[in-house]
Amino acid sequence: MRHPFNHNLTLTDAAEYQGLSLMAHKGPFVESYLQASLSTLEQAMASHPRLFVIRFDLRYPRDMQADQFTGNEVITRFFSSLKAKIKHNRKQAKGNCVYAHETDVRYVWARELGQDGKPHYHVLLMLNRDAFHALGSYRSSGMNTYKRIVAAWASALGLASADDAEGLVHVPANGVWYLDQGDTDTLNDVFHRASYLCKAHTKHYGQGSHGFGVSRT
Repeated sequence: MRHPFNHNLTLTDAAEYQGLSLMAHKGPFVESYLQASLSTLEQAMASHPRLFVIRFDLRYPRDMQADQFTGNEVITRFFSSLKAKIKHNRKQAKGNCVYAHETDVRYVWARELGQDGKPHYHVLLMLNRDAFHALGSYRSSGMNTYKRIVAAWASALGLASADDAEGLVHVPANGVWYLDQGDTDTLNDVFHRASYLCKAHTKHYGQGSHGFGVSRT
């Protein structure tokens, strides 16, 4: 069936996609989004057989008005900032260890509108587990993966300090995975959670903003 608000998109209300389970109660899903998500996961595993996968949400400060949220420039800025921070970390690691591993930064994101009319983003991030293997917390004394995500979101929003974005990044329960190439059970679990980003509901079209995207490298 076709999406009622975007006839270029085909929907499915199936419980599985290419043998992987979906959050069926959240359907219907956009088929091209499911395919793009699966392809991104497969590309990530082809580059890095041991993946560190994180699912998180990005929200705006309460004092920002809805008319400030046109377009998706903010998510582009977020990933640009996060990539720069990861690249800096790898450069530092090479200075300390000749065997430091590199990582691609692959991701899936979805933009949705809440009941208050403000958008928020859902993200699935994939990194080389030989380079990054722990999330960490914002209260840790040293830099870690979670603090890089928070700092990148603060930068994307133009906030004065990463502290101002601490409560705007949320990692849901069971939102971190160690995915090895060939581990079909964990792949199924990751894709099941990723299917939430592919649901048709709460995405808006024709307003100058895409509702979904994936990394291109």
